[in-house]
Amino acid sequence: MIHPLVAISSIILTFAITFGIFMLTPVDVEDYFFISILILIAIYTLIAMVRDRDTYWKRRWLQSPIKIIGKYLFWGGFIYVAKITYSSHSFYTQAFSHAEYFLNFYFNLYLWAGLPYFVLAEKYRYSAKNFLNDPYLRILSIFRQIARRKWSSLKRLYRVRAYQTFIISSLLRLHFIPLMVDQIYFTNRDIASSLGENTWTYTAIVATLTSLVWTIDANNASIGYFWESVFTKTRFKAMDTNPIHWIITMACYMPFTIWATTFLPALMDHNTAVVHIIDGAWFEVLTDIVGLTFLAGYISSGASLYFATSNMTYKAIQTKGPYSLVRHPATFCKVGFFGIATFKFSIAYTAINIFAYLLWTGIYVARTICEERFLSQFEEYREYKKKTRYRLIPGLW
Repeated sequence: MIHPLVAISSIILTFAITFGIFMLTPVDVEDYFFISILILIAIYTLIAMVRDRDTYWKRRWLQSPIKIIGKYLFWGGFIYVAKITYSSHSFYTQAFSHAEYFLNFYFNLYLWAGLPYFVLAEKYRYSAKNFLNDPYLRILSIFRQIARRKWSSLKRLYRVRAYQTFIISSLLRLHFIPLMVDQIYFTNRDIASSLGENTWTYTAIVATLTSLVWTIDANNASIGYFWESVFTKTRFKAMDTNPIHWIITMACYMPFTIWATTFLPALMDHNTAVVHIIDGAWFEVLTDIVGLTFLAGYISSGASLYFATSNMTYKAIQTKGPYSLVRHPATFCKVGFFGIATFKFSIAYTAINIFAYLLWTGIYVARTICEERFLSQFEEYREYKKKTRYRLIPGLW
């Protein structure tokens, strides 16, 4: 795991380049809103390669041509099927249609860059560890058991953690990638629009900073779910297989948050005049500062995770930066931000709104407990718990 300052600096550089491209070149944010994902992957890959101290076996060029071609064809087919699924399923075409731009671009990029990538990976990153953890070989093993109709062997394979991790991580990625990528479209578009208008009122500055936080958050999550490579060592080591844990986790995200509004009203009624609980510009500025402070803590926590930003998974443990204070700083800051953003308005003080916020907070707290139960299986996390005693609130819990 890299130092949080390195990760945060990489993200700052990523978005400086991203919006520099949108502002200074003919590249249209509507068509290439996702370049921040590719830029951050490129920067993190360079960092990973510089820091890599592992020893790899010496290999000849094209030593395993059948394997290379097999990987290229299989993963190309996998990406194509995912692309077709997203473009034909009503849930994704209606709610997350902009993710299709990214998937089309990535598929075309894969067609010409995929084969050279696998050639380089087999040449320069071949080791016993990478060979044994290769998901392509696991897939071949599953297909082999299906072709031979060895159902008992197939059941035994699924009981192996490595196979469980691969299957669940694939489903997780297929669900989350379009959600995160689509969010990047809206936030990057809004920021680019604000930069283009160059009208820096107080409200515009706060709105732009808030959008920047959410686009960084979605960008981090996108690469956490999307990118896996032997050059960056970002393969999932393990995933939680407890269905209760996943139900609680998924309740924090779309589409479940959208469906929840069917039963609970939104925290704010946008058709009603917005009135603060205390009159005066000073109160608005104060609550904005507190809210932005929570957001700064939230995004610095998420940024510190490098490629490990993903739910109920084990890749690597961050122990520095915000994670040296509490074990779940991002959750604490997110709950705090939505609390201040909601209850600074007088209309928020109704029984149903208070209940909705407490319920939402309770789900996030339950998610931290689920994560703790899963990660505590691993020695690295148990050692981390000894050094960082508190989950959410220093000195309390």
